[in-house]
Amino acid sequence: MLALAKFSARFEATPVSRTTVATLAGQTVSHAWQSDDAAKPFAQRLPWPEGRQNVALTQDGTGAPWITLQSIAAIPLTTALSSGYRITRTVTPIQQQTKDAWRRGDVARIRLEVEAQADMAWGGRR
Repeated sequence: MLALAKFSARFEATPVSRTTVATLAGQTVSHAWQSDDAAKPFAQRLPWPEGRQNVALTQDGTGAPWITLQSIAAIPLTTALSSGYRITRTVTPIQQQTKDAWRRGDVARIRLEVEAQADMAWGGRR
């Protein structure tokens, strides 16, 4: 607590005011800080540029706001993506009116195989 208080007193003593501007590949977004919203995030999106570009951030006013940058890009998948569980479904016909075509009344056996990349908890904490 003491370290955080000293850090805040040294680096966050001056409130953020006026305007923060972000520029990427000629596109600009700005945020005008108000005295009552210094804790609110300046969350804006800039379009993804063609090729490599630099981001420029400027603060016109007092204080020094914290900056967090996040890049979000759609990358085409070349293989299946697994985020913890892999589920494989196998459908085996038991009784079908027409082979290779499913109709109401047909009977099938469905097998689900669930595979976890690591030990996973199935229930809530008690």
